[in-house]
Amino acid sequence: MVFMVVSSLGVAQSEGERPKILTVCEVLANASQYRDAAIAIVGRLVRRVGTIDGFEFLTQDGCKKPVVTKKHIWPNELLISDLAESDLPQPPTVHPKLSTEIVANKLAAVRRSTRLGTHKEPIDSRKAAKVPNQWAVVYGRVFIPPNLGKEPCEIGSGGFIGAPMIIMSDSKNIRILSEDGTENRSSDQ
Repeated sequence: MVFMVVSSLGVAQSEGERPKILTVCEVLANASQYRDAAIAIVGRLVRRVGTIDGFEFLTQDGCKKPVVTKKHIWPNELLISDLAESDLPQPPTVHPKLSTEIVANKLAAVRRSTRLGTHKEPIDSRKAAKVPNQWAVVYGRVFIPPNLGKEPCEIGSGGFIGAPMIIMSDSKNIRILSEDGTENRSSDQ
């Protein structure tokens, strides 16, 4: 899976149709409320990259109400995906204009408990480089397996590559943020 990160805080959508903007912790704390909802989520964008494939997650540290199933405490993260599979909902096709003020306020809340840090990306089969994580807001549709199990596995009832939920998102709806929560134009790809 390869995900392209695109920066743009708005495209065709009426003012009345702005999506709800939440932090990762807010979504995890109210998982059933946001099941199948199209929302924007603010958090730390972390990539787990191998020599063959890579995955992107939206994360936040210090969530007071993480997802817990059968005494298993799930990581505070959502897998980001644009894969069209029959069992998963389709990502929203709109590219909404998000309130920059609300996004900035949500990022400020995330930054109180979460540091950016780095992740490793392979340079070749034997070497890896430390790459800085980024702040992001992702608009998409939240999916939670109906029978979320106890143990993480690849895909399905055991979660998504270790995450309890997935956010189905078009790559144009992954927006990189600056430290102040505004769109980071320098990250355009």
